[in-house]
Amino acid sequence: MKMHIGPSFLSGLVLSAMIASTAHASTINLSSGTLPTPDPNGGNYMLNYHGGTVTGVTSTGYNFVFASASAANATGASGAAGTVKLDSLVVADPSAPGPFLALDGDYDSSAVDVAVSTVAGKTYTVSFDWAGTQQTGFVYSTTDMLQVALGGDPVQDTAMITVAQQGFNGWYDVTDTFTASTTGTEQLSFLDVATTVGHTSQEPAFALVDNISVSTPSATPEPSSLMLLSTGLMGLGGFVRSRVKKS
Repeated sequence: MKMHIGPSFLSGLVLSAMIASTAHASTINLSSGTLPTPDPNGGNYMLNYHGGTVTGVTSTGYNFVFASASAANATGASGAAGTVKLDSLVVADPSAPGPFLALDGDYDSSAVDVAVSTVAGKTYTVSFDWAGTQQTGFVYSTTDMLQVALGGDPVQDTAMITVAQQGFNGWYDVTDTFTASTTGTEQLSFLDVATTVGHTSQEPAFALVDNISVSTPSATPEPSSLMLLSTGLMGLGGFVRSRVKKS
């Protein structure tokens, strides 16, 4: 008597072995910010200016958090050099319509750093959405590019985009892969590199960043998965031997 082991039975064993090796992901929550007191801008603020902070996020330059696209171009945010409003064409990130970062690529440009827990030698997949726009009230088109890095791993650049005068380029999805060099905490940094097209003066070009996620895919099954797989195979072997003897 012949016994047939269906593909669904084997796939069930493989699936059970893969469950514990699923990637672990964490998403940066910009809603967890501490607002300036008093807050005149309805949740829009410059990072590290008058108390505006987000847990685990640091910045020393002219970078902002906006509560929504409508707030960014209607209310704006108070900064060290005055109120900043973004172009009225800006729309919310469809993948994450909540608060987002706005990095100035010209005036006092500096990186926004996000603290990430890492293990040396482990690979991390970083995904995020970004868009290019400008501050209201200024002219000339600009170019924008984001430089992204994790710890000491080489910097990775997004594509360079050109933003029309008082324009908005929509949201782009980006995924980068980095290898950590430190066990502990490394900084995931975003820097807007911008220029003015065909003019010598600086124009306020902004890169918007949202939906930041860091995942740590496992290259091999974890010990519990291996034990589960070996138990399943042992049971399968006993089952086969039992059916052979009966035959």
